[in-house]
This record gives sequence, structure tokens and C-alpha cells, in this order.
Amino acid sequence: MKKALELLTVGMISTLLMGCPGNSGGGGNGNVNQFANESCTVLNNNFDMGSYSCTQLINGVQRSTQQVSFSTRQDFCYKITNQQFNMDYATGQAIAVNFRAQLSSQQCTAYPTNPTNPTNPTLPGMEGFKTFTCQLYARRGNAVYQGEAQQFYLPRNGGSVTLKANAMQMDKWKWIPYSRVVNLGTLTMRYIPAMGMSTTSMDQIKMSISGIDSTSVSVAGFAGAENRIEITPRDEEGGSTQILASCVSTDAMTRPQIISSDKYQCVGTEQYRGRTRPINYVNLMSDVVSSGISITNTVYVQADGAGGLVNFSQALNSYDDSSVDVRASMLSPTSVNIEKLGYSLKVKCQPK
Repeated sequence: MKKALELLTVGMISTLLMGCPGNSGGGGNGNVNQFANESCTVLNNNFDMGSYSCTQLINGVQRSTQQVSFSTRQDFCYKITNQQFNMDYATGQAIAVNFRAQLSSQQCTAYPTNPTNPTNPTLPGMEGFKTFTCQLYARRGNAVYQGEAQQFYLPRNGGSVTLKANAMQMDKWKWIPYSRVVNLGTLTMRYIPAMGMSTTSMDQIKMSISGIDSTSVSVAGFAGAENRIEITPRDEEGGSTQILASCVSTDAMTRPQIISSDKYQCVGTEQYRGRTRPINYVNLMSDVVSSGISITNTVYVQADGAGGLVNFSQALNSYDDSSVDVRASMLSPTSVNIEKLGYSLKVKCQPK
């Protein structure tokens, strides 16, 4: 973090620098805020009764929690470490994760963070959320968006989040340099929950990338495995866009076990140069792992046997084309859509 320490209340500053009365958590160790884009303001500096709120600067936008009240030190320690109390409701993003961990280590060593009867243990409407982590990187010319991994909370009945890769680009006008904000691409991640009555359904993530030159890509796969999209231009120093996006859920419903499945099937269509080609291949899963398979002349599929992930690589024989790599779980259904100028791929692969 490069920015200067944000302003805190007098109570918080005195806690971080000098400790506080009755503190058994080591608050007097002289630590200051190590995370300059994150801060929390506690309105009562002895942490025994009061309220707090936290803020974080994320991609140039200030995000904040609600004001969270607590009645005891034990209650404070429970809430400061419980993610459901510490999110920006507009985006579902977790706020000040590192700073709250630092604060907890200073103030809560001698206090349990999971009391039997905490006051207001769950905020209204927060009973059912799932945790997701997404990361987005994009570059075009001298404009770079280096997004940090971000944590989100979505309702268990489904929802979506959107990340925009906005970056500063340097240009010139009549030999006068200037900068402007450009959008290098947009990532939308949609959470599709498992069907409650189904014994084979699973939590899914659908990731979609748009606004990348003339290319759009989406992948839908098991939420508990990494879902990843990478677009790489042949000429990375030219005017095309490079992008990398990944999302995963840390508490997705467990993937159903695949029983007696030794084959991998891919079904779909590819449209290229005015022709539509059907895709309908069944291969041994061992072949997909050991050597990979070509399901079309432009699409190659190979799995990582140890990690249980499968990678789809697509590229046209054209100097100005960008290659597309998509990754998801091999042991569950995966749908991949790729749209380029004059090209379209729609395919679903799964164990058979």
C-alpha cells in the first residue's frame, strides 16, 4: 500500500500507539496502521462498549461498512473478525480485512472470537451468504490495471458482481502529454446456486469478459474450483488488450463424486469463415490429461490431472488474433463461449 495513513479518531490512534486500559491483547506494542488504504474508527477507545466502522479505498473508490455496535470486549472481538458484519452492502465486498486482523491481534488475544451468546450475532438479512474471491488484471499499451484479489459476499440464492478494469493511459496532443482514464475491460461474475432437491447439482460460477477489442468470453463451471479467463494478443506491445481474470468460492457446495467415469465428452458448435461445424467428441479422460485433445482445428483441451482442472486453448491462424485460454474444473460440467470477429465457439464438456 503506497498511500499515507488515513485519518483515524483520537481514540483509535491512541489505541494503536499506546494501548488502552485493561488491554490484554498487546495493543501497547507500538504498531501503527500497516495498511494505508484500510482503516477502522472505534468510537469508544476502551473497546468495552460502543461502535465501530471500517473503510477501504478499492480501485479509487471509498467503500465502507455500516456502523457496528458492540456491548462488551468479547462482542467486539467476535464482530471485528466476522465477515458478515464487515462488508460494503452496495458491492458485497469485504472491507479492511488486513487492518481488522491487525486490530484483532492487538486487542483480542485474551478474548474468544466465537462467544456462545454474542449480542446481535447476525445482522438482519445476513443469514445466508457465500464467499467469493476474484482478481482482474488488464494491460493495453502503457495503460495497466493491476487489480488486487477482492473478496465478495453473495446471497446463497444467487447474485452477481461486476469489476471494471479502469486505468490511466498516457497520450499526447500537439506534443503536450496528458493522461486519461480508459476502460480496458469488464468482468461479470454470476453465482448460480445448486438446486436444492438435486443430488447431483452443484454451486456454479459464470464469468463473462466483455469490452476486449472484438473478443468476448464466458465460462461456467464448479464454483469451488478456479474459473479463469486469459486473453493474450500475439503482439503484446501493440494496441491489443491483454487480460487475466479468475474467480473462486471458498465455501461452495461440495462437488458430487464422479462414479465409474473414465470418459470426457465435449458437445457444441464452432462457426468460422461462414461454416458451422458440430462438435461431438468422447475421449478417455486419461488422454485429456496425458496428451490433450483437439476438439476443433482451433481449440485444444488438456487437463491437469493432479489439480483436477481443465484448460481450453483457442487461437486462429491470424497475425492480429488474440489467443484465449479458459480454465475450470474437469470433474464437473464446463461451458465455454468465445465470440470474435467472424468466429464463434459454444461448447460444453463434462465427464461421461
